[in-house]
Amino acid sequence: GAVEAWLLEVESTMRTSLKKILAATIAGIKGAKREKWVNDYPGQLLITAGQTQWTGECEKGLIECEKGNKSAMRQVKKKQVSMLNKYSEMVRGALSKLNRNKVVSIITIEVHARDVIDKMIKGGTASLTEFEWMSQLRFYW
Repeated sequence: GAVEAWLLEVESTMRTSLKKILAATIAGIKGAKREKWVNDYPGQLLITAGQTQWTGECEKGLIECEKGNKSAMRQVKKKQVSMLNKYSEMVRGALSKLNRNKVVSIITIEVHARDVIDKMIKGGTASLTEFEWMSQLRFYW
């Protein structure tokens, strides 16, 4: 009936809105200061954008490994640790309660991402087709 049609329209509009905001969040991760980025976007979309970036960085690193660059994944880890350090500095600074919660959530996810990179390095993962990488939850946009 009419209620179901209205709810379907609400759902469709919600999906369209989230798609636009996620695209802006992903675009915003490149170039913007982390403080502004965290302040400007919703927490769940920040995490999704971060995971999308992590997937891309890991895949670039693994492709470089396939080409013979044995230190590529170590470079990816170095970037990840640098980003985590920026978030750590943020969380120690003056933040609103909402932004502090966002940063703590991001740190939790990004620490896990760093640990996955570390596990791949220690396991010698050097290809996009290896099980250690294939078994990871990956985000694409």
